[in-house]
Formats: sequence, structure tokens, C-alpha cells
Amino acid sequence: HARVLEVGCGEGRLTWKYAPHAKFVAAFDPDHDALRVAKADARLKGVATVQFSEASASYIPFSKETFDIAILAWSL
Repeated sequence: HARVLEVGCGEGRLTWKYAPHAKFVAAFDPDHDALRVAKADARLKGVATVQFSEASASYIPFSKETFDIAILAWSL
């Protein structure tokens, strides 16, 4: 299982497709309202391996050595 960094996760639509197969997911997006939806879904699903954060791709607040793969989809 991989440690995944998702850039521009939005409401987590893509996150839930691969999260069950990942060891850990750090997903971030600058859209506060979209993250509220993603975090609420994580609570409802009882998922503890996904961490949603408010951040921009211009400053990624994680070390590059921390992840096995990075995903960027529909974020530009």
C-alpha cells in the first residue's frame, strides 16, 4: 500500500476511488467549502487514513520524501 499525495482534491470525488487501497492519503485543496464536504464524508465513512488540508499547489506543506505517488487530476 502506498502513501499518496493528492493535489487539488476538491470534495474528494477521486479520493474515495483509491483511498481504500492506500496506506495513507494526504489530500489538499485551496477551496475551504469543498474541503468541508470532503471532511464530512470522511467522518461519515469512518475513514481515518485520509487527511484533508487547506493548501495551495504553490506551497505544498509536505516533504517530497513522504509520499510514494502524487495525483493531480482536474486541478488546473
